[in-house]
Amino acid sequence: MKMSNIIINPWTINIFCDCSTNSKLERITNTAYGAIAFNQTTLIDSEFRILTDKTSNYGELKAINLGVRLANKIRNQYSFNRFNIFSDSYIASFGMRDYCKKWMVIDTGLYKRSTKQIVASQNVYIDTINIIVENNLPVTIWDQKGHVDVHDPTSMKIAKELFEQNNFHYADIDDDFMVYISLGNNAIDDASRKFLKSTFDQTKQYIEPVYFVPHQYEKMISMYDQLQKQGEELC
Repeated sequence: MKMSNIIINPWTINIFCDCSTNSKLERITNTAYGAIAFNQTTLIDSEFRILTDKTSNYGELKAINLGVRLANKIRNQYSFNRFNIFSDSYIASFGMRDYCKKWMVIDTGLYKRSTKQIVASQNVYIDTINIIVENNLPVTIWDQKGHVDVHDPTSMKIAKELFEQNNFHYADIDDDFMVYISLGNNAIDDASRKFLKSTFDQTKQYIEPVYFVPHQYEKMISMYDQLQKQGEELC
Protein backbone atom coordinates (compact mmCIF):
# COMPACT_ATOMS: atom_id res chain seq x y z
CA MET A 1 0.00 0.00 0.00
CA LYS A 2 1.13 3.53 -0.72
CA MET A 3 2.17 5.67 2.22
CA SER A 4 -0.06 8.46 0.93
CA ASN A 5 -3.09 6.19 1.41
CA ILE A 6 -1.97 5.21 4.93
CA ILE A 7 -1.23 8.76 6.08
CA ILE A 8 -3.54 11.02 4.05
CA ASN A 9 -7.09 9.84 4.74
CA PRO A 10 -10.31 11.03 6.45
CA TRP A 11 -9.65 9.30 9.81
CA THR A 12 -6.03 10.38 10.40
CA ILE A 13 -4.54 13.57 11.85
CA ASN A 14 -1.01 14.53 10.79
CA ILE A 15 0.82 16.94 13.08
CA PHE A 16 3.98 18.74 12.01
CA CYS A 17 6.31 20.07 14.72
CA ASP A 18 9.23 22.47 14.58
CA CYS A 19 10.92 25.41 16.31
CA SER A 20 12.63 28.66 15.33
CA THR A 21 15.30 30.55 17.27
CA ASN A 22 16.23 34.20 16.96
CA SER A 23 19.80 35.28 16.24
CA LYS A 24 22.36 34.63 18.96
CA LEU A 25 23.49 38.21 18.42
CA GLU A 26 20.35 39.39 20.18
CA ARG A 27 20.59 40.21 23.89
CA ILE A 28 18.08 37.49 24.78
CA THR A 29 17.73 34.25 22.82
CA ASN A 30 14.11 33.22 22.42
CA THR A 31 12.83 30.04 20.80
CA ALA A 32 9.36 29.64 19.35
CA TYR A 33 8.06 26.09 19.02
CA GLY A 34 4.81 24.92 17.55
CA ALA A 35 2.65 22.20 16.08
CA ILE A 36 0.07 22.32 13.30
CA ALA A 37 -2.49 19.59 12.68
CA PHE A 38 -3.98 18.61 9.34
CA ASN A 39 -6.64 16.13 8.29
CA GLN A 40 -5.60 15.48 4.72
CA THR A 41 -5.03 19.10 3.54
CA THR A 42 -7.47 20.77 5.95
CA LEU A 43 -5.93 22.68 8.85
CA ILE A 44 -7.62 21.46 12.04
CA ASP A 45 -5.73 23.27 14.80
CA SER A 46 -2.36 24.73 15.81
CA GLU A 47 -0.47 25.66 18.98
CA PHE A 48 2.62 27.84 19.54
CA ARG A 49 4.75 28.69 22.57
CA ILE A 50 7.93 30.65 23.25
CA LEU A 51 10.95 29.99 25.50
CA THR A 52 13.97 31.98 26.62
CA ASP A 53 17.60 30.82 26.73
CA LYS A 54 16.96 27.25 25.59
CA THR A 55 18.78 25.24 22.93
CA SER A 56 17.21 24.47 19.57
CA ASN A 57 17.24 20.76 20.49
CA TYR A 58 15.16 21.56 23.57
CA GLY A 59 12.78 23.58 21.40
CA GLU A 60 12.41 20.68 18.95
CA LEU A 61 11.60 18.32 21.80
CA LYS A 62 9.07 20.76 23.25
CA ALA A 63 7.50 20.98 19.80
CA ILE A 64 6.89 17.20 19.81
CA ASN A 65 5.50 17.49 23.33
CA LEU A 66 3.13 20.21 22.11
CA GLY A 67 2.20 18.05 19.12
CA VAL A 68 1.25 15.17 21.42
CA ARG A 69 -0.81 17.54 23.58
CA LEU A 70 -2.51 18.84 20.44
CA ALA A 71 -3.28 15.28 19.32
CA ASN A 72 -4.95 14.54 22.64
CA LYS A 73 -6.91 17.79 22.46
CA ILE A 74 -8.17 17.00 18.95
CA ARG A 75 -9.12 13.43 19.85
CA ASN A 76 -11.26 14.74 22.70
CA GLN A 77 -13.06 17.10 20.30
CA TYR A 78 -13.40 15.03 17.13
CA SER A 79 -13.70 11.40 16.05
CA PHE A 80 -10.23 10.89 14.51
CA ASN A 81 -8.62 7.64 15.62
CA ARG A 82 -5.04 7.87 14.40
CA PHE A 83 -2.34 10.50 14.87
CA ASN A 84 1.06 10.98 13.25
CA ILE A 85 3.74 13.31 14.60
CA PHE A 86 6.35 14.52 12.10
CA SER A 87 9.60 16.17 13.24
CA ASP A 88 12.73 17.16 11.33
CA SER A 89 14.85 16.78 14.49
CA TYR A 90 16.70 13.45 14.50
CA ILE A 91 17.67 13.87 18.16
CA ALA A 92 14.15 14.63 19.36
CA SER A 93 12.29 12.06 17.26
CA PHE A 94 14.73 9.21 17.92
CA GLY A 95 14.93 10.14 21.59
CA MET A 96 11.16 9.91 21.87
CA ARG A 97 10.81 6.81 19.73
CA ASP A 98 13.81 4.65 20.56
CA TYR A 99 16.46 5.94 22.95
CA CYS A 100 14.17 6.47 25.95
CA LYS A 101 13.60 2.72 26.20
CA LYS A 102 17.28 2.19 26.98
CA TRP A 103 17.59 4.63 29.85
CA MET A 104 18.74 3.50 33.28
CA VAL A 105 17.79 5.21 36.55
CA ILE A 106 20.54 6.23 38.97
CA ASP A 107 20.53 6.91 42.71
CA THR A 108 19.60 10.58 42.32
CA GLY A 109 16.39 9.63 40.53
CA LEU A 110 17.72 10.95 37.21
CA TYR A 111 18.10 8.90 34.05
CA LYS A 112 21.26 8.14 32.11
CA ARG A 113 22.02 6.69 28.70
CA SER A 114 23.94 3.50 28.09
CA THR A 115 26.99 5.77 27.75
CA LYS A 116 26.43 6.71 31.45
CA GLN A 117 25.72 10.33 30.50
CA ILE A 118 22.75 12.04 32.17
CA VAL A 119 19.86 12.41 29.71
CA ALA A 120 19.31 16.06 28.83
CA SER A 121 15.73 17.41 28.95
CA GLN A 122 14.51 14.13 30.44
CA ASN A 123 11.56 15.85 32.10
CA VAL A 124 10.14 16.71 28.66
CA TYR A 125 10.60 13.15 27.38
CA ILE A 126 8.89 11.71 30.44
CA ASP A 127 6.04 14.20 30.31
CA THR A 128 5.42 13.43 26.62
CA ILE A 129 5.45 9.66 27.16
CA ASN A 130 3.18 10.05 30.17
CA ILE A 131 0.60 11.97 28.10
CA ILE A 132 0.60 9.22 25.46
CA VAL A 133 0.29 6.41 28.00
CA GLU A 134 -2.22 8.05 30.35
CA ASN A 135 -4.54 8.86 27.45
CA ASN A 136 -3.92 5.65 25.49
CA LEU A 137 -3.13 7.92 22.56
CA PRO A 138 -2.63 6.17 19.19
CA VAL A 139 0.28 8.28 17.98
CA THR A 140 3.25 7.42 15.76
CA ILE A 141 6.38 9.59 15.65
CA TRP A 142 8.18 9.98 12.32
CA ASP A 143 11.53 11.57 11.49
CA GLN A 144 11.73 13.58 8.27
CA LYS A 145 14.09 15.94 6.48
CA GLY A 146 13.43 19.63 6.89
CA HIS A 147 13.70 22.47 4.37
CA VAL A 148 12.85 20.33 1.34
CA ASP A 149 12.20 21.99 -2.03
CA VAL A 150 9.32 19.98 -3.49
CA HIS A 151 10.14 21.37 -6.97
CA ASP A 152 13.74 20.11 -6.86
CA PRO A 153 14.08 16.39 -7.77
CA THR A 154 17.43 16.12 -5.98
CA SER A 155 16.04 17.62 -2.77
CA MET A 156 13.05 15.26 -2.91
CA LYS A 157 15.30 12.25 -3.58
CA ILE A 158 17.44 13.04 -0.52
CA ALA A 159 14.33 13.53 1.61
CA LYS A 160 12.90 10.18 0.53
CA GLU A 161 16.15 8.33 1.21
CA LEU A 162 16.40 9.87 4.68
CA PHE A 163 12.80 8.94 5.47
CA GLU A 164 13.43 5.34 4.42
CA GLN A 165 16.61 5.19 6.49
CA ASN A 166 15.29 6.79 9.69
CA ASN A 167 11.87 5.15 9.98
CA PHE A 168 10.74 1.58 10.54
CA HIS A 169 8.46 1.59 7.52
CA TYR A 170 9.50 0.47 4.05
CA ALA A 171 6.21 0.46 2.19
CA ASP A 172 5.64 2.26 -1.07
CA ILE A 173 6.89 5.73 -0.17
CA ASP A 174 5.29 7.51 -3.11
CA ASP A 175 5.85 11.04 -4.39
CA ASP A 176 2.45 12.29 -3.17
CA PHE A 177 3.38 11.32 0.38
CA MET A 178 6.80 12.96 0.23
CA VAL A 179 5.34 16.19 -1.18
CA TYR A 180 2.66 16.17 1.52
CA ILE A 181 5.01 15.81 4.50
CA SER A 182 7.56 18.20 3.00
CA LEU A 183 4.92 20.91 2.55
CA GLY A 184 3.72 20.23 6.10
CA ASN A 185 7.22 20.71 7.48
CA ASN A 186 7.69 23.89 5.44
CA ALA A 187 4.39 25.19 6.81
CA ILE A 188 5.31 24.72 10.48
CA ASP A 189 8.81 26.07 9.86
CA ASP A 190 7.35 29.24 8.36
CA ALA A 191 4.63 29.55 11.02
CA SER A 192 7.02 29.18 13.97
CA ARG A 193 9.35 31.77 12.46
CA LYS A 194 6.48 34.24 11.99
CA PHE A 195 5.25 33.56 15.54
CA LEU A 196 8.73 34.28 16.91
CA LYS A 197 9.01 37.55 14.99
CA SER A 198 5.56 38.71 16.05
CA THR A 199 6.11 37.79 19.71
CA PHE A 200 9.80 38.49 20.28
CA ASP A 201 10.56 41.29 22.74
CA GLN A 202 14.16 41.87 23.86
CA THR A 203 12.91 43.32 27.15
CA LYS A 204 11.11 40.12 28.17
CA GLN A 205 12.13 36.64 29.18
CA TYR A 206 9.73 33.73 28.80
CA ILE A 207 10.01 31.21 31.60
CA GLU A 208 8.50 27.73 31.65
CA PRO A 209 6.29 26.74 34.58
CA VAL A 210 7.66 24.03 36.86
CA TYR A 211 5.71 20.78 36.68
CA PHE A 212 6.06 17.33 38.19
CA VAL A 213 5.16 14.02 36.59
CA PRO A 214 4.77 11.13 39.05
CA HIS A 215 5.38 7.84 37.29
CA GLN A 216 6.62 4.28 37.40
CA TYR A 217 9.07 4.44 34.51
CA GLU A 218 9.40 0.74 33.66
CA LYS A 219 5.63 0.25 33.57
CA MET A 220 5.12 3.46 31.60
CA ILE A 221 7.77 2.54 29.01
CA SER A 222 6.27 -0.95 28.61
CA MET A 223 2.85 0.52 27.86
CA TYR A 224 4.41 3.12 25.57
CA ASP A 225 6.22 0.39 23.64
CA GLN A 226 2.93 -1.51 23.18
CA LEU A 227 1.22 1.60 21.80
CA GLN A 228 4.08 2.14 19.37
CA LYS A 229 3.87 -1.44 18.11
CA GLN A 230 0.12 -1.06 17.56
CA GLY A 231 0.85 1.99 15.40
CA GLU A 232 3.47 0.14 13.39
CA GLU A 233 1.02 -2.71 12.73
CA LEU A 234 -1.46 -0.21 11.24
CA CYS A 235 1.18 0.68 8.65
